[in-house]
Amino acid sequence: MPASAAIAASELRAAARAGTVIGAGTVAGGGERTIDAAVIRECCLDPGGRLDPHGLRLRRDLDLSHSRIAGSHQASASTSRNAAVWLCEATIGGRVLCISTEIDGQGERSIQADRAQITGAVRLIHHFTARGEIRLLETDIGASLDLNGAHIDGSFSQALDLGNATIGGSVFLIEDPAGRRPRIRGRISVAGLHVAGRLLIRNADLAAPDPDAGSDLYRLSLQPGIAVHGPRLAVDADVTFAERCRVTGTVNFFMSDLGSLLVGGECRLETPGRTALDLANAQVHGSVRVDRGSVVAGTLRLEGATVDGTLGIHAALRAPENRSLVKATAVTVRGDVHLEDMNASGGRISFRSATLGPVLAANARIDNTPGRV
Repeated sequence: MPASAAIAASELRAAARAGTVIGAGTVAGGGERTIDAAVIRECCLDPGGRLDPHGLRLRRDLDLSHSRIAGSHQASASTSRNAAVWLCEATIGGRVLCISTEIDGQGERSIQADRAQITGAVRLIHHFTARGEIRLLETDIGASLDLNGAHIDGSFSQALDLGNATIGGSVFLIEDPAGRRPRIRGRISVAGLHVAGRLLIRNADLAAPDPDAGSDLYRLSLQPGIAVHGPRLAVDADVTFAERCRVTGTVNFFMSDLGSLLVGGECRLETPGRTALDLANAQVHGSVRVDRGSVVAGTLRLEGATVDGTLGIHAALRAPENRSLVKATAVTVRGDVHLEDMNASGGRISFRSATLGPVLAANARIDNTPGRV
């Protein structure tokens, strides 16, 4: 057997029928076994196949475009959860392409690719639909992660897990060319994620897990009401919520390191009576701006944060947590603080013990009348 011998579809099918695992291993001469992405696609579409490509090396793209995958099975990577597609610790020499792909985990995960190494981009685009969590925990993606028009339903718990992953390009959660808005039901975890480019969320609908759906132990371990869970997120360029984004649930960027943060003028961050956006103890190397026309229902938290540029809050603020619309105790803003045209109702604006540049508040309105929301 020559070094780097390829695994054929027939061998993969035989292993699936027998319920055995073909793992990464060595062949004569010390080379590693490989499998073409086209072979995995063929076997994923086999109705009777059970695929466990744990640790395998793919020489080119993994292309599951226009595929329909339903059902889930166990693999050696996890004894507690099933998934429809397993790619844990796989090495993919090209891209992962899921264009107009539908994956239904039938109550389990859609994709689990913990610690995978992907040289190119991951493209879950153009009517991509997943029913069940997509888990890319500690995955290394060499280029961008594209979620143009993607619909992911993990509504009973987590929808997308990028915890401690590394992305060499940018993350795009935006509408597709036909105008289909991305829709994520369930928590997005970006805790410890490092993005070398930008994080752009545009015309997206994001919602925290449904508190009345499901009761498994995994769901019960999640803090309720979190739409985006991103403590220690690192984004070298900007984080932008653009155009008509709607986020129902908390956006948690506690202790994050960001290039800049923008919430555009038609965005809505809505979690009444809770924290809407948490930047406590974050480091922002540029500016933080919440534009005119945006609505924040909930509290903006900036305690202990450092903003090297300007801070601009021009939004309509309402329905805070504990009557604090802006909690910015001990914040440091090295540039100007712009509060022009801010419309704040139902709570206080607190910059206690803060270090600020010049404060400009022309046409700002703050109404903290008891009982007013």
